[in-house]
Amino acid sequence: MAIVRHFGRPSLFITFTAKPKWSEIVAELLLGQTAVDRPDLVARVFHLKQQKLL
Repeated sequence: MAIVRHFGRPSLFITFTAKPKWSEIVAELLLGQTAVDRPDLVARVFHLKQQKLL
């Protein structure tokens, strides 16, 4: 509420989630690994895709 008070009402609300099956993530996993084993990789790919969206 403090953010709304400071900046005003938002005109757009976007929800963006990570998908562990993104090809960028799957390509970098070692044999037998899953996305859960590499939260650093998931976070990095998520951040890149978020920046591309913005």
